[in-house]
Amino acid sequence: MLKLTFKNIWAHKMRLVLSMLSIFLGVAFLSGTLVFTSTIKQSFNDLFTSVYKKTDAVVTGHVPKASAFDDVQKVENVPKTLVDVIGTLPSVREVEGSNNNYNEGTLVVIDKEGNRVFPRQGPPTFAISQPRSALLTQWILVGKDDENLSAKETVSVNLADNEVLVDKATAFAHDFKIGNTVKIVTDTDVRSFTVKGYMRFGTADGFGGTANFFFNDKQAGEILKQTDSFASISVAAKPGVTQEELKKDIDKTLKAGYAQKFDVKTGQELIEESQDIVDTIFTFFTWFLVIFAGISFLVALIIIINSFAIIMTQRKREYALLRAIGATGGQILRSVMAESLVVGVIASALGVAGGIGIAAGIKAILKATDFKLPAGELVIPDNAITLGITIGTIATLISAFFPALNAARTSPIEALRESAYEKNKRMLTRIVFSFFIFLVSIALIFTGYRISNDETAMRLILVGSGIITMLLFVVIALPVVIRPFTKVVGSRIAGVFLFVFGGRRAFGITGEIARRNNYRNPRRSAKTSLALMIGVALVVIISVIITSISASFDSYLKQTYSADIIIGGFDPGDTPLSQSRCDEIDSQLFNKASSCLQASVLDFYSTNTMSEKKQVFAVNSKNLDKLFTLKYEGKVNDLGETGMVISKDVAEKENLKVGSSTSLSGTKGKQEFKITGILEDGILGPGGDTIVIDSLASNKIEAPQNAFLSLVVLKSGVEPKTAKVSFDKILKNTGIEVNDLKTIRQQQQDSFNSVLIFVYGLLALAIIIASIGILNTMSLSILERRRELGLMRAVGTTKAQVRGFVRFESIILSVLGTAVGIVFGIGSGYILIKSLKSEGFTSFSVNPVSMLVIVFISAFIGSVAGAWPAWRATKVDVLKAITVE
Repeated sequence: MLKLTFKNIWAHKMRLVLSMLSIFLGVAFLSGTLVFTSTIKQSFNDLFTSVYKKTDAVVTGHVPKASAFDDVQKVENVPKTLVDVIGTLPSVREVEGSNNNYNEGTLVVIDKEGNRVFPRQGPPTFAISQPRSALLTQWILVGKDDENLSAKETVSVNLADNEVLVDKATAFAHDFKIGNTVKIVTDTDVRSFTVKGYMRFGTADGFGGTANFFFNDKQAGEILKQTDSFASISVAAKPGVTQEELKKDIDKTLKAGYAQKFDVKTGQELIEESQDIVDTIFTFFTWFLVIFAGISFLVALIIIINSFAIIMTQRKREYALLRAIGATGGQILRSVMAESLVVGVIASALGVAGGIGIAAGIKAILKATDFKLPAGELVIPDNAITLGITIGTIATLISAFFPALNAARTSPIEALRESAYEKNKRMLTRIVFSFFIFLVSIALIFTGYRISNDETAMRLILVGSGIITMLLFVVIALPVVIRPFTKVVGSRIAGVFLFVFGGRRAFGITGEIARRNNYRNPRRSAKTSLALMIGVALVVIISVIITSISASFDSYLKQTYSADIIIGGFDPGDTPLSQSRCDEIDSQLFNKASSCLQASVLDFYSTNTMSEKKQVFAVNSKNLDKLFTLKYEGKVNDLGETGMVISKDVAEKENLKVGSSTSLSGTKGKQEFKITGILEDGILGPGGDTIVIDSLASNKIEAPQNAFLSLVVLKSGVEPKTAKVSFDKILKNTGIEVNDLKTIRQQQQDSFNSVLIFVYGLLALAIIIASIGILNTMSLSILERRRELGLMRAVGTTKAQVRGFVRFESIILSVLGTAVGIVFGIGSGYILIKSLKSEGFTSFSVNPVSMLVIVFISAFIGSVAGAWPAWRATKVDVLKAITVE
């Protein structure tokens, strides 16, 4: 039996090749993901270990513990005097202070036309003081021949006030050549700098996609407002002093001499913290890709189940003969499983090799582009090999088990049949069971909808389980609807739309043959369409989610802002709008109402609680209800120096109402306020804590803050385009964006589209595997229908007609899977969006154009996938096919 197993594999090798290909692609995707991400993580880990190897301790301002307001709490800098204090410690060898904006804000760089070089939504842009310690520097100067200079040469460079160094990756990506001029925007002016050279972070041309600009101490201090302080201090210990001992010495000195809190970390803690950040990012990225690899495996699993089922059906007579001469059912089962084991191991091993090749190729491509990576060899983790081979082999074994079990039960009487056939089982049991699964899915979704808005995770788990159960229902019920669906998809009406792909066959006898061939074996047709259906459903779900997010953002803009012009960004800490710029914006004669928004973190006191850090917005409250679309009770305009508006969330948490009193405290002192109005939602969107006071009141509590956003309502008859031209002149060379709502919506749509294209690219693998499944099934069915095709040719059917109905069968199956996938995807997307309504997903949207594109792509896939089987069908020898032995 073992010899027979290997002979069978060799005899039917072409039947198994396409099944192996689907496993190969799934394993290659998985292994390639693991190899690539492991290589990147190891490269960064080695990089951090290298660049921080001489840094034994780092001192920074105290970072508050995690809280709901971490993103708005400011990390205090450390006084410059600390450098001398720490330098006198007997355990310290060398100390260096650094100015940078790692903890807040982003450097604004503009081009000759005054536009931002680095987009607001992208990675941050850092301003850094040039390194002065050869022992402690992490950045190294690049020489004329692209080699790394020594640390001593790096720190010996004297930058003039108008010179800057740029990391090499940024210079390469944006064509910043040595001698070029770079414009930097500050709060008060625009400064021009000449690029003097390039820097590397250890062996890496850049760091994580960020842009890094190095200035002399004077310019860095002025640009970053750190003239009397440093963002951090790096320390090297004397020989024989451990990092922990150094940390204790520094910590003890700082606690004794300073009231301000400082954080002291060892160099090893800094390395581990940096590695953890990279590990977190790439762990998410790895799981993201692994999920798509799992999707590919699921599609491949369906294909292999279908392939083995057809192969086992075609070989029933062979197995019946074996049973007739004495082979047991167990021997046949083991023989078939051994075949699947060999197929699985070979395909998985080739997939692992392919994945390693893919990872090496991606790394080489990225290295050749502006995405520069740290130096490092390709890392092949054990799990890339073991998981790839194990999962690929197990998937093949599982796929083959039930067809093998069916083959083992073959009766010797089957040997007397003239041709292979597959029994069509009654559908009643399938209908009853699928209806039960449907009820379970509806119950899960309905239960999820009833979960409160505070338990979003649990609601998503239940709704997601309901959608997965609904998918199971579709899988089970699909054979039941194959006949009516085939008649619709293969009808003359559908043929008109699919004419260019071969839909003309729907009008003749070949179309009728194709339709009947598809629904005479509904279970096989369903399994063939199922792989494509799952791939299409995933594409549609993601498309629906992305377009719904875009529509929700569009709705949010319309429902939140009444302004015609929005200047700046939506996040506090973005490009600052100084008071002088705000005054100039407000002074325009075409303004009906306008206001800059400031954001501060202040101590909030209510009647029932102790002080608590809250984010407070300061505005010109004269026309607050004209700038925002507000639903409120009480009064929201003209707050003066003692009025305050809060959101409903704050009112409920703090037990406040219109007329209640509360206080805010800042650097200048404490001020009592009276609640004049309560908003239904926050001013910048639904939900969240919102506290609004007038700018005059804010200036009494703390020093005037730069605004991050300005809103303008135009007078009647003034076009936004006209106003935008005026504001662009006012804000020229500032890097501050001036947009109307339409432009903002388009920018958001463009960012969503880029994500969508990336996801579509990943899902394309599942679609490719699904098309291989159609090709595989059609090819195997040609072997099964060899006698039938011979008889048709004998009675006068032409080769063109044979090719026509085989290709039309493939097109019907493709469009059938696509149609079910689109319906399931849109329905699932709708269920998910509605379950996330409390999270801001307020609009459900479907792009009909993308749905039509998907349908036509699927028809194209069906046409291409059916081409080779159609060609093979015409090569059937008529005499051999109709001969009965």
